[in-house]
Amino acid sequence: MGLHGSDKLIEFLNNCRKIVIVGIGNPLSPIDRIGVEVCNFITESAPELSVEIALNTPENVLSKYLNSDYTHILVVDAIDAGLPVGDLVFLRPEEVSSETLTTHTIPINLMLKALESEDKRTLILGIQIPTNRGFNEEDLQMIFSSVRRVLNIILEKCE
Repeated sequence: MGLHGSDKLIEFLNNCRKIVIVGIGNPLSPIDRIGVEVCNFITESAPELSVEIALNTPENVLSKYLNSDYTHILVVDAIDAGLPVGDLVFLRPEEVSSETLTTHTIPINLMLKALESEDKRTLILGIQIPTNRGFNEEDLQMIFSSVRRVLNIILEKCE
């Protein structure tokens, strides 16, 4: 299980005072549910962190952080980057093309750029989806193991 771009996570967490983790996905979809699954895991594993599940309308949830005291917003979503199933990838909003097909009403990079215009630091934690099946239990356990490493970094770096 690969963890790609963890240096971006370390840089993202500089000066972190208050972080929220936002999971995007459809809990009824065998593939698109991973953002929800990961946020449920984080809630159980690190209850001291703020977690919100945005389901299929992240723009409704993310917009409420524009004028909040949160300094950092980590968005968890499914991606298809041609990596092994379950690999985790950290992406800055500018690394996601606005032409990328999305299941969201507004492309995620545009939402995150709006947050950054209000001095919020944003980062995407993308989780590689399987191309021809849903996530199985073995996939989920490997993903949760990698997410646990991410949580340790967040808890160490954020006050």
